[in-house]
Amino acid sequence: MVISGPAGTVDRYFRVRIERFRSRSGVRFYASRHDPRVPVPLQRVISAAGHISSYSTVRRESIRPGGLLPADLLTAYDIKPLRSRGLNGAGQTIAFIEIDGYDQNDLASFAQRFNLAPLQPQIMNGVRLSDIEGETELDLEVAHEIAPRARLRLYNCPNNCSGSDLVDLESRAVRDNPRGIVSVSIGACETAAGRGDAQAESSAFSPTGALGVSAFVASGDNGAYTCLDQDWGAPPGPRSLGVSIPASVPGVTAVGGTRLSLNGNSTWYREEVWENPAETTGSGGGRSVYFSRPSWQRGPGTGGSMRQVPDISAAADPLTSAQVVIGGSVTEAGGTSQAAPIWAGITALMNQYLTQHGKPVAGFLNPTLYRLATGNPHYPPLHDVTVGTNLAYPAGSGYDMATGLGTPDAWNLVRDLAAEGGR
Repeated sequence: MVISGPAGTVDRYFRVRIERFRSRSGVRFYASRHDPRVPVPLQRVISAAGHISSYSTVRRESIRPGGLLPADLLTAYDIKPLRSRGLNGAGQTIAFIEIDGYDQNDLASFAQRFNLAPLQPQIMNGVRLSDIEGETELDLEVAHEIAPRARLRLYNCPNNCSGSDLVDLESRAVRDNPRGIVSVSIGACETAAGRGDAQAESSAFSPTGALGVSAFVASGDNGAYTCLDQDWGAPPGPRSLGVSIPASVPGVTAVGGTRLSLNGNSTWYREEVWENPAETTGSGGGRSVYFSRPSWQRGPGTGGSMRQVPDISAAADPLTSAQVVIGGSVTEAGGTSQAAPIWAGITALMNQYLTQHGKPVAGFLNPTLYRLATGNPHYPPLHDVTVGTNLAYPAGSGYDMATGLGTPDAWNLVRDLAAEGGR
């Protein structure tokens, strides 16, 4: 769309504010900071419009073609200082709850491609599942590239896995791995699960604080419309708003998703909420209907009487995601199923650092994360994401139900944890 006219008129008509800018190369231009609202008379022919700007040039991709390399991810989230100190996850355990299998050839190819330690998970429950959909491989590979010496344990749910089977696995994984990490990339519409199942899920994760377990759960990939799968084909609406369980359980850290952009040297540049309206995909988030807002969930942006999701986020947009090997091919998968193991891998390194410095492991992170976000920590531990929506809830300063408190700066966060005594 090409428009022309006085800036004040454009401001009023499109509900924006046109401002003056200068690029790093010295080019002066006019632009709006936010996307315009399409005026009612134009909505019959225009569905949406991007930033209004007089600046036009060919841009480099914010992520290298083919996706993030391990070095990119380590740099973007400030994980590199931990790895440069020789920390690799040794002595730490990450447990995964899985419902599909993996091809060892894919795992070996991934490790060889990026010159990592051999990737050989240990099956703790069930048998090696034959149905391979890529979820397990994504979880394992992403965590492994961050913490290549961590023990990776699989708790496989057998064929025809029921809700009670999953709850039993989650409970076992938490209790089997005190001072460890649990990563879950499985979920369902909270209201469809029902109050009884919700309470069972809550019980499975209730010991995380006492056992010093960090449990990261993907918040879902349908934006605010997690319950849309209860009526496929229907347009998104108030009835399909909802959150994913077990992400809504108070004893876990729910992980949403972002669209990540990097500088040329792979350092963090900016993040927006991951959202794709055309496919009704994006960072899962909203309010629980079963769980009250915990006492630790406080600060700017929080409110209401019910638990809010997510707590934090990481890169999830498939277009700005990590390279993985699935089905014999190098690809990008993305989703909050990638964001959760990113946090799991980071926490393995942080636990190793904390242990070496005589501090308690990170454990159940939520109370500390919210306290840091509302306090004045010496090192800024999170990137606050303030642009975009998850199709219903906008990002903003402080907490929001699109990306939670933000995304990690691992080196800053671990130093804050050490200063606090761990957890």
